[in-house]
Amino acid sequence: MQYFCCAIKNSLSLLFAITLIAGCVSGGGVADKQQGAQIYLELGLTYLSQDDFSRARFNLNKALALQPRLPGAHSSLAYFLEQVGEVGLARKHHRRAVRLADGQGEYLNNYGAFLCRVGEYQRAEKYFLKAVLDPYYLGIAQAYENAAICAGSIPDQEKAAYYFEKAVQHAPLLKRTLP
Repeated sequence: MQYFCCAIKNSLSLLFAITLIAGCVSGGGVADKQQGAQIYLELGLTYLSQDDFSRARFNLNKALALQPRLPGAHSSLAYFLEQVGEVGLARKHHRRAVRLADGQGEYLNNYGAFLCRVGEYQRAEKYFLKAVLDPYYLGIAQAYENAAICAGSIPDQEKAAYYFEKAVQHAPLLKRTLP
């Protein structure tokens, strides 16, 4: 019964979001399209987290139809595409997100993580190091941790240890989770 209640709650949340989208997009203004694109993006991410890939793709594409220059939509679609084995298209959307985001650490780190997962370790490291240069990026420790994991895949244990130490310097609580 508890699952059923959660399913109804999630369905009502999605219905509410879809109603909001309809209201936002019908106005046709720039702000309306931005808000609608953001809602579609959030819906896409929700469906992606539930492994409902067809609905995730639909909503992410709707977000991009409303706002083709939305870095978050490109980055999220790239992640989706990677999950379904479309690595070439994923790379294209990651690069687009990085270009549109103009040096924002979040998108640099996401692209670096992608590059690491596809075995391009040295290129990935460059993107992680660019991410930590963004003064407004809150995930510096995460970028260093990703660089460490990637360096460990080379394997370059010395570099991995260095990056883990940098991650801990930026987030001391990581010491508790490291081996």
